Amino acid sequence: MRALAAFTVHLLFGILFGLIGPMDGQFSLFGTEVNATTIFASIIALFFWVIDELIRRNKANR
Repeated sequence: MRALAAFTVHLLFGILFGLIGPMDGQFSLFGTEVNATTIFASIIALFFWVIDELIRRNKANR
C-alpha cells in the first residue's frame, strides 16, 4: 500500500513539473499532442521512485 502511494506521489509531481514548466517540444502520441517535458519529467519521476524503493528495501533488510 505504501509503495503504491509513493508511486502515485512521484508520478503526480513529475506530471506537475511538466505542466508548470512546459517547453516547446510537442509530439503526437496516439493522436494527441503531448508536451515532451511532461513525458520526460514523468519518466524521471518513475526512476526516482524505483531508486527510492530499492534504497528503502535495502535498508529494511539490514
